[in-house]
Amino acid sequence: MGLFLQMGAIAAPRDAVAHALESLQGNAASAPIACSKTRTLVMFNEHADGISEICQRLSVVLSAPVFYLHVHDDDLWMYEFFVGGEAVDRFNTKPDNWSTVDEVEERRWKGNPDTIAQHWPGAKADLISRYLVNHSKDKVAPQSKAYKSDKAPYWDCWQIADFMEKLGVPFPSASANGASTRVSSFAFDMDSLILAGLGLYGFYASATLNGVMRISGVVVAVLLLLAGALGFFMKRPARIAGMLLMALLALFGLYRIVTMGVHIDLIIIILCGIGAGAYFVNEYRTLK
Repeated sequence: MGLFLQMGAIAAPRDAVAHALESLQGNAASAPIACSKTRTLVMFNEHADGISEICQRLSVVLSAPVFYLHVHDDDLWMYEFFVGGEAVDRFNTKPDNWSTVDEVEERRWKGNPDTIAQHWPGAKADLISRYLVNHSKDKVAPQSKAYKSDKAPYWDCWQIADFMEKLGVPFPSASANGASTRVSSFAFDMDSLILAGLGLYGFYASATLNGVMRISGVVVAVLLLLAGALGFFMKRPARIAGMLLMALLALFGLYRIVTMGVHIDLIIIILCGIGAGAYFVNEYRTLK
């Protein structure tokens, strides 16, 4: 699995937020973190349900604007912005991540920097507008950044930390008692394990060949293992590399069937074809 985060950014003092949380949820949140006298960040359980609703209710109880901030499986980051219990704005870097959306739904998740500037104290529209990019449609260079001072580029879910910095609620590097609260960017991921497994298969298959084909098989196997290792830290680049490498491995297996009659490779070819196709469907807009 990739990175999951659920957070609440509240324009209210820490003590007031802590008191309000006691009546709204059980063990879904850690101790609120005071970012300033009037800014508080809450780290919620990443897999808990109903966190958006808790943030919505906090905006009513505290009479303060509240952001629900979410990172989903390294694939996207998003927010919902609540004022007085009403969702006045929302944004998603990939609004079609779960299903196809029409233009109306797409506009609902477009994000509005002017609305944020209107309701969030100190926010400036020109300092946050470049974050509100639809990764499924808007064409931006994957390694470019919204602003020069940012740490994360587009397509990196940690861009949410740069966005939070502009709101005055920086992602914590340490909690109040000094213990680290930052979530590591390393995460076990099934996609990466599959790529690594295919790499090991590539070594096995290469051992039965000779000459140029053996060398080619070893190269593909090594690249698959590297893509698998990369996937533990950078999911999207690993998926793109894995898509291309699985297509190569499928051709490699086909060659073995034609020349050696090793029909067990048919299973590998089918799996690689399905995997490469699935990756392409998920990532094709990135590659355009």
